[in-house]
Amino acid sequence: MSDKLECVITLANNLFYGAGIPACLLIFRNSKATEKVGKVLMIDASNIYTPKRAQNELSDDNVDTIFKLYSDFENKDEVAKVVTVRDIEEKDYTLSVSRYIERKAAEAKPYSLIKEEFMTAYQAVKTAEKQFVELLTQQGYINETNPK
Repeated sequence: MSDKLECVITLANNLFYGAGIPACLLIFRNSKATEKVGKVLMIDASNIYTPKRAQNELSDDNVDTIFKLYSDFENKDEVAKVVTVRDIEEKDYTLSVSRYIERKAAEAKPYSLIKEEFMTAYQAVKTAEKQFVELLTQQGYINETNPK
């Protein structure tokens, strides 16, 4: 391996028309800085974007955030990791950023809490529905004895 690869950046999906999959940037340098020799920075920028109606976009702030990660060239939990060429070799030269950056597992809520949240929301809906029917009745839009 010639050690010219400096950085791999995975971008958010749906950034480009006709391409719903995430784009990936590979940054190569003919001569790396001494501290970067034998190393590659992996950046997961898949959550750094501005959602828009038809497609996502990278705002100036989003680009600045990604550039700062690139410039810092250091590990940052769940976003950036400096790996060695040996690490890449051990993974059969796979450059998929998700193979190198670990995500923390989402904390699972206990069933009892989920049920309690659901019942609270359900009661709020029932209360709102009752208030709505009362307003329609007061305004004469429906007859309270025959709401249909």
